[in-house]
Amino acid sequence: MKVLILLHSLDKFAGGVERRTSELETNLPDDIKREYLLFKNIVSLPHKGKINFIKSLKIPKFILKNKKKLKFLAYFFGFLILFYRIYQVKKFLQNNDFNVILAIDDYFGLIGVLSGIDNLIVSVRNYPEILYQNSLIHLLPDFVYKKVYPKLIKNKKIKIHVVSKCIKKYLKEKYDLNSFVIYNLFEIEKIRSLAAENIEFDFEYFINIGHLNHQKNQKDLIYAYKILKEHGIKEKLLIIGDGEKKEELKNLIKELNLENDIFLLGKKENPYKYLKRAKFYISTSLYEGFPGVFVEANILKVPIISYNFKCGAEELAVYLSKKNPESLAKKILEVKNLKTYHFKNVDVSKNTIIKKWIKIFKEFNV
Repeated sequence: MKVLILLHSLDKFAGGVERRTSELETNLPDDIKREYLLFKNIVSLPHKGKINFIKSLKIPKFILKNKKKLKFLAYFFGFLILFYRIYQVKKFLQNNDFNVILAIDDYFGLIGVLSGIDNLIVSVRNYPEILYQNSLIHLLPDFVYKKVYPKLIKNKKIKIHVVSKCIKKYLKEKYDLNSFVIYNLFEIEKIRSLAAENIEFDFEYFINIGHLNHQKNQKDLIYAYKILKEHGIKEKLLIIGDGEKKEELKNLIKELNLENDIFLLGKKENPYKYLKRAKFYISTSLYEGFPGVFVEANILKVPIISYNFKCGAEELAVYLSKKNPESLAKKILEVKNLKTYHFKNVDVSKNTIIKKWIKIFKEFNV
């Protein structure tokens, strides 16, 4: 059997999707031959499959920086690049045969469907309703993802994979689309081993890990921490990650006089060692698909205190609050007074997840 994976890149700093895909692919049995078709030539994650790369058209930087102000010009480039990539994918597949093609995330699923691929699995990894709200993801208008894409994937030959029960329920209720749930794979022993490494801090702290962007919403976390300081807490706050909101968050920390309490650590090769020693993992995400860091926190027995966002919060976290800094701060203070903590357990072990994927792949090989 031969599998092709359509993916943005194998950049270890790009996000959880790339890491989870790398872990899945490298743990597949050797009798499943696999290749990647990447759209950005960055390969820094482990892989066993052959790397193929499609060059893309360049987008002028001034459009990327001002995409909402120059919306219709951004749309032009978005559709231009989309159809260029479809052409390149079709060209690649003319000379290469695969039993199964797995497209990771909606955009690459869209490319797969519009390329006329029948033996396709599209992997939906986020909550679409909130994700596509004038966000211009890949410079495309929302209706492409909310109206066109769902109609296209109603093709019975296409299988829809989702990473949480919440997304499965949403797709069924909103679009009458059937899907199958397979959680992301996590290399549990590797996570525990990396978490054992020493860190440079000797104070107690809370932690947040993720892109510094609108979705992860660390601004609310900083406001919640300010409230906690007013209640006399001693713990610091570490935020690991990078992104478009970095300067805004730095300015907010300075404005609230929290420079000695909140530390933006940037990207880290090994975030697990910091996560392991945190008193709590705190999330102010507005939406997710199936937040991997929640699974990792559960593996390392770090209590999670989170906004009750869609999707994944209720599946993975016990201590949830309303989506405002005041409620979150109140919840943190409540949990701090508990003598014991509770955790959610989901089976993300290598053997379980690989068996489920092999079963799906074999359905294409009859």
